[in-house]
Amino acid sequence: MRTGPICQKEGINDSLTEYHWKVASPDDSFNLRDIQSKAFFAPVKAITLDSVYFSSGSRVQCATRAVNSDGDLGLEVQSSPVTVATDAGLCRPPEDDYVGAEPFTAKLRYTGK
Repeated sequence: MRTGPICQKEGINDSLTEYHWKVASPDDSFNLRDIQSKAFFAPVKAITLDSVYFSSGSRVQCATRAVNSDGDLGLEVQSSPVTVATDAGLCRPPEDDYVGAEPFTAKLRYTGK
């Protein structure tokens, strides 16, 4: 079933869709909690969630709600929680003889007014 015609008829504006995320740490896999804090470089109300908010073994769940052009909210829909893999990833694990897999620490400082 195509949803485009239904959304168009109801005035659903995809750019207004609301998102929020729930995360449970690896040692607390039952209590998914809404992410409240946000880093200026990693919004928590977007379609994608930055990895600063979770680690391998965490459970993550997305919730979304459609909004029409009049600002009326639709029903919230939640994804099934997923567990972030612990054995595979985009970054190589640290190795003594491999350049580019070194651990690092970043320090941020606000310099604006």
